[in-house]
Amino acid sequence: MTEPILTGILAETWAAKPDKPTALGTPLRYSGSHGCARQMAYTALGAVKTDPMDSGDSWAPGIGTVIHEAMQDAIASVYKTAQFEYMSQLGKYISGATDALVTSQEILDTTGVNLYGTHVLWELKSMGEWAFDKQVGYNRKSLKVFHREGPKIGAITQAGMNALGIEAGDSNIYIQTILMGSVCVSALSVNKARAMGLSGFDRYGAEFRIGRDEWEPLARAELARLDAIGEKVAAGVLPDRIAIADNGGDAYLNPRGKDWQCDYCAFRALCVSDGEGEIATSDSWMTRVGV
Repeated sequence: MTEPILTGILAETWAAKPDKPTALGTPLRYSGSHGCARQMAYTALGAVKTDPMDSGDSWAPGIGTVIHEAMQDAIASVYKTAQFEYMSQLGKYISGATDALVTSQEILDTTGVNLYGTHVLWELKSMGEWAFDKQVGYNRKSLKVFHREGPKIGAITQAGMNALGIEAGDSNIYIQTILMGSVCVSALSVNKARAMGLSGFDRYGAEFRIGRDEWEPLARAELARLDAIGEKVAAGVLPDRIAIADNGGDAYLNPRGKDWQCDYCAFRALCVSDGEGEIATSDSWMTRVGV
């Protein structure tokens, strides 16, 4: 295959962009929810990336950013109260920004649907066919629709932390419902959709209404975990390679294994060198490759 002259420029540009800073300059961010504690620590400490993303790694998140921005523009054209990238902070270590915040009253006026609270928070995730089909229960081979798994708990947790942060910063805001949007980068074909009894939005998207009784406990549990990670980093301790699995339990990651989180980690080689368990930051190989 020949080397691209023009076609690869977009992804190469995305890959070359520096990481976005946290919303309010904190060491940790809401979007790290359920992620690897050590990876978050490396990022917070500004460790040199031993495995930076290439243009292939940047393609999916780059497309996702384009979709997010276009959807925010579309929402703004309908919902005049909508606020985007609303920033907030929880404690000393964690901050973030939500995709959209809309008053419940305007949603009620526009759709007739009462989602309660003063505001509704919206978060969007774009994904490939495999992840999307799991969420919505599609089997494209058998042309059937099975039980919906819904959004991953890590995504719900991230949105919930945004909600708690927004409420903490403004006592006049109370969020009862989170709308979790999911969009697939490729729409279900017309023929398959017809066979499955689907059309329109269902061919590429889904929206889930998550009540406070579901999102708040997840968000508060993760807040406690991230606070503990922040305290360790502040105390000069590099945490172990622990994330939160889809079932809510601890996931001990192995950078020499097949954990997908490690496959996409920008610090994989550094983590291998540092070994298992908690170690003093001063003993990390970070001090040899620069901070």
